[in-house]
Amino acid sequence: MCFPTVLAGIGLAATGAGVYAEALGARRQQQAENDALEYNAMMSERNVAIAQQQASEEIKQSERRQEQLRRLGSQRAGQQRSALAASGVVVDQGTGLTLQEQLAANNAIDVLLEGDIGRKRAYGFEVEASQSQARAQQFRQRKGDPSTAFRGTLLSGIPSVLQAGVGFANTL
Repeated sequence: MCFPTVLAGIGLAATGAGVYAEALGARRQQQAENDALEYNAMMSERNVAIAQQQASEEIKQSERRQEQLRRLGSQRAGQQRSALAASGVVVDQGTGLTLQEQLAANNAIDVLLEGDIGRKRAYGFEVEASQSQARAQQFRQRKGDPSTAFRGTLLSGIPSVLQAGVGFANTL
């Protein structure tokens, strides 16, 4: 009669130990998931910094390209004016003046277009930064509490331990 009681006691202890080990595993798994989520959040924040830097650099490059277009426009205007004057056209009135005004307007449009393109490119990087920041927040919000996973697994294992305990009590 003692042998079945010992076996039932061992079964009860093994069931309890198994539930405890499962709870520890749940805690470790939750911690590993949290570590992965934190890593992903940090990488998203790194991407935020990179995208913001790219947006800033794009604005600077656009400003340099605009300045180059202004200089090129001035050179073209000077070349056109001297070519018109060399061919005997009066540059301050009539067709000569109209040609110079059209060239100046075209140059101004080129500069404005470059500025618009640069701002749109920079805005694309800013949107990317905003999306990366939102992803980082989402990763952090998805993190769970390892002790909650531990307690939850222990609580879900209580019926198994109780059933083993009933079997033990029946052997007494």
